[in-house]
Amino acid sequence: MNKILGILLVSAILLLAGCAPNPAADSSPTEVVEAAAIATESHAQPTTTQPPIPTQTDVPATSTSEPTATQFPTAAPVVISSLEDLAGTWHKTTPSTYGGEIYRQFREDGSYRVAGSIAELESNPRVIGNYRFEDHLLTLEDVSGDPPWDDCVASRQVGKYEVQRLENGYIRFVKVEDECEGRSMILPQGVYELVQ
Repeated sequence: MNKILGILLVSAILLLAGCAPNPAADSSPTEVVEAAAIATESHAQPTTTQPPIPTQTDVPATSTSEPTATQFPTAAPVVISSLEDLAGTWHKTTPSTYGGEIYRQFREDGSYRVAGSIAELESNPRVIGNYRFEDHLLTLEDVSGDPPWDDCVASRQVGKYEVQRLENGYIRFVKVEDECEGRSMILPQGVYELVQ
């Protein structure tokens, strides 16, 4: 019963709407335009402009951190395989839980130094060693070091790493093999930026 009344009510509304007089039929074109303008002015609503919805092309491509899985794909790292390409002083971007601040200086003569600051690289290095490239792998051998940084010296443990330059210019060390526990715990953690 309610369904039938609902249908009848909707039908009656539609019928009345169709029978309403059309003001445009009894008016001149000028009157219709003027009436429309008055109606528009009296019912005008403030308009707001919505900002465009960002698309992938609107997202900036800059980043100050290491690439993450949520960022757009980046270029593959470039493997460093020469003394000249690695030479310089590199700072670990995040302090090591094992060693604090770390600066690594690779010299073009094949020697390297590790210290807690740039000044200490000359005055008080934690480790001094030699490095070379064999094929595309960096080979490290610590020659001297202060405790507890001297664990690789006496046994002449050699480490082999792939050095990768990332798109942002930072480098990372990927361990291939290294029997020296201390070095292999610290060196591959995080990334390094060139500071000198």
